[in-house]
Amino acid sequence: MVAAINLAIQHGFADYLDVNAPPTDSQPLGPRTESQVATPVIGSVNLEGAKDINGAALPNTIVTDKSGAVIPQRSNLLLTTAIVLPGATAALRAFRQYVPVVDTTRASGFRFVADGTRLWIARVPADPARRNLYTATADGALIPFSAADPAKLAVLASLMNLSVTDAAAVIAAVRNAPIGPIVDSTPAIMNPPSIDPPPDEGYRAFADAHRNRRSIVWVGTNSGILEAIDARLGIEAWGFIPLNLLPKLKTIPLGQGLSQFQYFVDGSARVADVRIDGTWRTHLIVGEGPGGQFYQSLDVTLGGRFDAAQLTSNDDNPDAVLEYFAVPGRITMNWAFPKYSSFDPALNVYDGGLHATARYGDVRASATPVEKTVGQTWSAAAVGQVAGADGPFAVLVGSGFLPRTSESQPNRGSGAIKGGTTFYVLNAKDGTVYASADVGADNQSEDVDDCSQNPLPGEKRHQGKKKKLFGCNTLKNALQSDPVAAGSADSRFVTKAYIGDLDGRVWRFDMTLDPSTHLPAITGTTLMWESGVDQPIFGSMASVNVGGANQYIFFGTGSDLLPSTGLETTYHLTGVLDHGGSGSRTLDRALAKTAGRTADEKVTAFPAVAGDIVFFTTTTFRPSNSCKDQEANLYAFTFVGGAAYDSTGDGKVDKTDQPLVKTIAGERATAPFIVDQHLVFGTASRVALFGDPQDFNNGVGQAGVRILSWREVR
Repeated sequence: MVAAINLAIQHGFADYLDVNAPPTDSQPLGPRTESQVATPVIGSVNLEGAKDINGAALPNTIVTDKSGAVIPQRSNLLLTTAIVLPGATAALRAFRQYVPVVDTTRASGFRFVADGTRLWIARVPADPARRNLYTATADGALIPFSAADPAKLAVLASLMNLSVTDAAAVIAAVRNAPIGPIVDSTPAIMNPPSIDPPPDEGYRAFADAHRNRRSIVWVGTNSGILEAIDARLGIEAWGFIPLNLLPKLKTIPLGQGLSQFQYFVDGSARVADVRIDGTWRTHLIVGEGPGGQFYQSLDVTLGGRFDAAQLTSNDDNPDAVLEYFAVPGRITMNWAFPKYSSFDPALNVYDGGLHATARYGDVRASATPVEKTVGQTWSAAAVGQVAGADGPFAVLVGSGFLPRTSESQPNRGSGAIKGGTTFYVLNAKDGTVYASADVGADNQSEDVDDCSQNPLPGEKRHQGKKKKLFGCNTLKNALQSDPVAAGSADSRFVTKAYIGDLDGRVWRFDMTLDPSTHLPAITGTTLMWESGVDQPIFGSMASVNVGGANQYIFFGTGSDLLPSTGLETTYHLTGVLDHGGSGSRTLDRALAKTAGRTADEKVTAFPAVAGDIVFFTTTTFRPSNSCKDQEANLYAFTFVGGAAYDSTGDGKVDKTDQPLVKTIAGERATAPFIVDQHLVFGTASRVALFGDPQDFNNGVGQAGVRILSWREVR
């Protein structure tokens, strides 16, 4: 009954044209509405001899230049994600980015033009028993998420805090479900090793041994699973359910409630090659966003570790993919932070609202003090070698928002230990904390946990008292955004990191090696903060070094997650130049806000830098009219705040030009993604791709690229 009610409510959140359309044999629930939230991404996948979604062979997947050498086809795959209603499932699609066509006027004999051929829609195996789903025990050992083995089922039931009978029912529901909704998780495409230039001879050998490694799309879903989707075929190859999310899986059979949405693996994965004990490996690090309070690291090196026949990068047999990943040990767990052994599935945890709790588990009273500071794990990790050639590889993350309701629980120290405001430098090998720093909470008026609880201006009772709640001035401080790792312009070593907090401060953490231990040490500096000004930093930052000495940081303040009210703060698009001990604004644009809530412009995603231009996306809401009356905006600025393009048509770029380069009516914007001299960003229902449609496959990544033309491809 609960599942049916939730499904009925989901119909009400669908587009009204879809709601009114009748069901069909292929769509018994009626037409479904897709909403794209995470940004589209572009990556490289081996498509040699591949087929499209209808089984037709793709043209020109192997082409040679006039000398007979094969021309690599880089950045050839476009991925989009969406949450689908009713049903609360995912639509993860792959498209061919471009196609080679013969052109004898080109030196290579080919030009590469925009394509858009559909390749696949991600799917799970038809037989639920063939799904390669795993979870972990408290010691980090992976075990199948299956009810087939009675002994292992008993272990899973204990971890899920359920009876064996109930655990078996929940496991069946999860294994029979399609790919779960993708909300805040941006997919990551894992390719063969590709650090250029190679750091050492060991890496050259590592890259050569894994040059034919299968490409995998990693994405977190709100059915509890970190999905590994085969990037060539679109089939789920493997999946991982974090231990701390097992008790929450009992909500899956009830359907997804939209008024109290259940988040699970809602973080974005990061994949990085790291050297551990002298050996190169590929690691994946992922948090859980609002779904949970743990980071996980998995060894996803694949390839040459095994004696069994290897799966080639251009094998088109789905059974071969499933059989390869069915072998235990293909993927192993490195660590969890906090440690899984510090998790108690029987404890209550904060679950939305001002006071609501649920028995989904939390860290034990015996957990270390630093483990108790971890909040919702929103940060997408930064990974790199710290300080220099003698430094270790480390993982940089923030602690994320921790509600006061959770912070005040006895197992977390009854409020004596503050959560959500700590920056961590973790050992990439085992997840131990090399160094940490608490940025504190300087907003003395904090009263509530969740900004979404704030009403229109007025009074609301909270803990028996009347409080004036205006916008988000009472939001609890946290390190919610992704850290940005940086260093010298000519070096791959991480010597500093930047991160913003919800009090509106930009932090710089300098990283050195302790001379006695040779382990990382950090020193924090506030680059920018205006006391008493409500400019919380939710999203990721973009950074670029100019001339070796000038480090710029770009970010937006506020978020479209914050409520629209007449007295809410006007937020900004901002650029800061790092002077070492302080920072100065070089770019500052106030977002649109008009009286009567007729226009309320908000940051919806993080910015991106290409060459000498920084791109931002925002969404303008008009809540006084309707939820569909909104606009997706794309801005392009120079680093010092001027317009990057000629908007007036006078043949020059000067102060008369405007930085707003594109507006798409009726849509919400995702983050911009830049590669190969093209920029892509999504809206709720479409993908906009900018650049020259006749000029792809330049083999140039995000850094050092200036987009010269503004043609919308689709």
